[in-house]
Amino acid sequence: MSTQPQTARAGRSLKASTVVIGLSFAIVAMVTACALLAPPILGYSSDLNMGEALQPPGSPHWFGTDNLGRDIFVRTLSGARTSLMVGLGVSVLTLLAGGLIGLVAGYVRLADTALMRIMDGLMAIPGVLLAIALASLLGGGLLTVMIAISVPEIPRTARLMRGVVLSLREMPYVDAAIAIGSSTPRILLRHILPNATEALVVQATFVCASAILAEAILSFIGVGI
Repeated sequence: MSTQPQTARAGRSLKASTVVIGLSFAIVAMVTACALLAPPILGYSSDLNMGEALQPPGSPHWFGTDNLGRDIFVRTLSGARTSLMVGLGVSVLTLLAGGLIGLVAGYVRLADTALMRIMDGLMAIPGVLLAIALASLLGGGLLTVMIAISVPEIPRTARLMRGVVLSLREMPYVDAAIAIGSSTPRILLRHILPNATEALVVQATFVCASAILAEAILSFIGVGI
């Protein structure tokens, strides 16, 4: 049977995937650029201006103004900036903490049981409720909200990292590193962590999106930023 039709289908699939990835990247880049650059370029602030209260959408206020005269479009872009900061910040905190826990639990058998039982306990609590409780205890502010949202995400990242490490530690190059007397930190940092980076990057995208939604929920009920 000829492999030419299969090759053609694979080529079309790859081309379609490339187009989707490129389009997705362009949309994300556009939203990020608008959030970071548009408010200074537009020249409008979100300060109170009762003289322009409840203006309809149009020029110069694209989304109109609210009952306090604040430009809704500028406020939307400012909110997008805050959401991006929270999403990226939570992703970094989650990957650092969850990645480290999963790395140790997956490679050090003595620490595996204790660490995973703690992670299971955190996962038993609904993530949004745990974030609300932590945000209420820690108070408002950007950093405290990031921490409150990161804590429920850490167990999921840790379990993912643990599963990846469990498979990587059985690879021949890890056995070879142990045979030549490499220390545990060197094996983890030199041989296992680089090969687990791909899974962590994919996980970071999910964490970022989840963090943005959680931040919106916390702000809606009054315990967010």
